Amino acid sequence: MSEKLLEKLKRDYPGFTRAEKSIANYMLANHERLPFDTAASIAEAAGVSQMTVSRFLRTIDFPDSNSFKAAMRSD
Repeated sequence: MSEKLLEKLKRDYPGFTRAEKSIANYMLANHERLPFDTAASIAEAAGVSQMTVSRFLRTIDFPDSNSFKAAMRSD
């Protein structure tokens, strides 16, 4: 996981909703898997809907899951 994203998740964490915190917790704990995860697999693991994951990705400046996965793979 990029250091920039890691810092952003930690910095913005207090302002996240409960569902967003579940996603952030999953991402922080499983960062090595993220390049291979789908929005659906993140949603299942975090206990939220796939749409919630999509909205969260936009919140952290990724327009969609493909751009997020590409960023995770480039690190």
